[in-house]
Amino acid sequence: MAKILLVEDDPILLKFYHRLFENQKSDNQVTLASGGQAALDIFTKQDFDLIALDVMMPVMNGIQVLEKIKATPKGKDVTVVMLTAFSDSGMVAECVKKGATGFIIKSEVEPEKLMVALEGYFK
Repeated sequence: MAKILLVEDDPILLKFYHRLFENQKSDNQVTLASGGQAALDIFTKQDFDLIALDVMMPVMNGIQVLEKIKATPKGKDVTVVMLTAFSDSGMVAECVKKGATGFIIKSEVEPEKLMVALEGYFK
């Protein structure tokens, strides 16, 4: 069983993911966060095997959250997969430099298959 923190600021997508993960037959435990600060608050209180982190978020974007997570002792070893709507090589390079393990381009993965895509990063 893996513990996953999924960070998504779009309330419609967040609600969809909540229903989707509730109904999936999986041993994985998924915690949802609605933005960067919420993710950091949850991360300080719980341990996760993987964090799926939306890049484009208001107030604190995914790259800023990534930096803050990776700056903590427990964050150094956690797998962080960035979720993005864009395939921007400059952004990808910046995230990898700051500690991201991988990327999922949302438009290339059906929401129903997001868990399968994420599982590839911790198996």
